[in-house]
Amino acid sequence: MSKEGNIEDVRKGITLVPLGGIACRIRAITSMIHIAKEYKRPLEILWRTDDYMPIAVDRLFTLKPNSASENVVMRQVEWSDRLLSIPPMPCNLYLSFPFVMLGFDKVLGPGRIEYMMANNRTELDDLFRDLDKSILIATDESLGKYLGMYDVLEATVEVNNVLLSSMASWKSKMVGVHINRRINPRSTHIESPIELFIRRMQEMIEADREVCFFIATTSKDERERLATIFHDRVFVPHSVADPHTVKGVIQSFGELLALSHTERILTTPGSNYSKVASDIGGVPLETLSIYTSK
Repeated sequence: MSKEGNIEDVRKGITLVPLGGIACRIRAITSMIHIAKEYKRPLEILWRTDDYMPIAVDRLFTLKPNSASENVVMRQVEWSDRLLSIPPMPCNLYLSFPFVMLGFDKVLGPGRIEYMMANNRTELDDLFRDLDKSILIATDESLGKYLGMYDVLEATVEVNNVLLSSMASWKSKMVGVHINRRINPRSTHIESPIELFIRRMQEMIEADREVCFFIATTSKDERERLATIFHDRVFVPHSVADPHTVKGVIQSFGELLALSHTERILTTPGSNYSKVASDIGGVPLETLSIYTSK
């Protein structure tokens, strides 16, 4: 055998630190798995808990055995990772800078990924193709939208219990309603007031007397207002847990999956949660805003 034939095909890996809430994290993870498989790169996914995501990944989902390969590993962040495998960020007081610069050939934080996705996707793809470079990425962005990319995840029993409970009394024609007030509540109240949802829901009822609505929102006042107006046409969770608790994150993921089973989703502007639910189920997404309503 020639000398060249003995040369091992060494492919440096990609390390992903998904950020943000449950929707942002699963889209970052699933899109990166697709990319890693496409370019045959080893992938390590590091799940970091914080005040907004206080739950271990194995309480939410696992990678399906027939979808994940031995080159894809997902694990919890350890203390050593905060210096060695997480880009310089406020969570590690930027102390990881010298360590990750020595440990990885390319380090891409949230801001850099956002810029490259918007302005220089070709450069990012070239990095993925370069098997000689190890890459560290921390992002809450989707790194692409690929057919069936969410199929690699399998929800846990706890999450599926929320899903089944949410859908237990559903009727055939169910429209999802997700009102997101957690980020910039003042601006979303102004741009997408509850009155827009009430008017649109009334229009849908007039067009089809069988339509019903599944309400997914942490806003108790708006949830109760919709239930008061539309009575038995509205399906709401029996209780809503604090979204920054373990129970709340499990409930949030289960309701996201429930939204993916509706026929259409009405939502507030800029809702990543609704976008991911729409992508998972192939469901039309309708954003209600005073700037686009007639």
